[in-house]
Amino acid sequence: MFFFFFQYVSFAQKYDIEISLEEIKEFEQFLIKQPLLGTKNLIGDKLFEAIRRHKQSGEGFILNKFDEQGNRRELFRGRNRKSDSSSNFINAEMWTPRSGYSSHGRYNAIGVPVLYLTDDKTALPYEIHTAYDEEVVIVEFRLERNLTFFDIGEFDNEFEGFFENTRIDSRQLKHSYLLPNFVGACCNFLGYDGVKYNGTRSENLHYTNYALFNYKDGEDVSIMGDPISYKQTLIRRLKL
Repeated sequence: MFFFFFQYVSFAQKYDIEISLEEIKEFEQFLIKQPLLGTKNLIGDKLFEAIRRHKQSGEGFILNKFDEQGNRRELFRGRNRKSDSSSNFINAEMWTPRSGYSSHGRYNAIGVPVLYLTDDKTALPYEIHTAYDEEVVIVEFRLERNLTFFDIGEFDNEFEGFFENTRIDSRQLKHSYLLPNFVGACCNFLGYDGVKYNGTRSENLHYTNYALFNYKDGEDVSIMGDPISYKQTLIRRLKL
């Protein structure tokens, strides 16, 4: 975990802001007790300033609404449904939950809706932890304009390994999410459309995820077609 703390230190140094590894560790403990007051902490204020300078320098990642072949870019979102359910989701149910109903996510606090999308639909069962008695309902999203993201790879390309054990964390407030939550809140406030980060849930897939903060249907992103329900094949192995 401390390796990933060091990435915050290195990122701040690029913008002439000095933060020590010990200070980052102390800041994480501060967020556990005061998760809504990050910028009231000296280190939180320094991190915010580093991200602000990054934004001001125009170094954000721009996701074009057209891909390299000139086609409209495809992104995907999935939800789990019980295999014996008599009805499928409709388009209106494939957006984020209403404000106040979201669970704690990597880049959203509890109750704060963030739209999580991926560029590879086959990665969704890993991302949303589909159970053996469930199917994956997937819908395609289309970008209506170019979007600007903060690339979490600015910290480190393997930064997502920081979340490796969160899937078995049963706490409502997941401590390993608090620093990324703070980064996401800073990016949201500074006008980024969202954050971009590598998917790490499957060893055999290489895919990219996007977390969108502010979006309007038809202006920023739109759902294309109807949700499709997919069965899955599970392979279970003992770790001996």
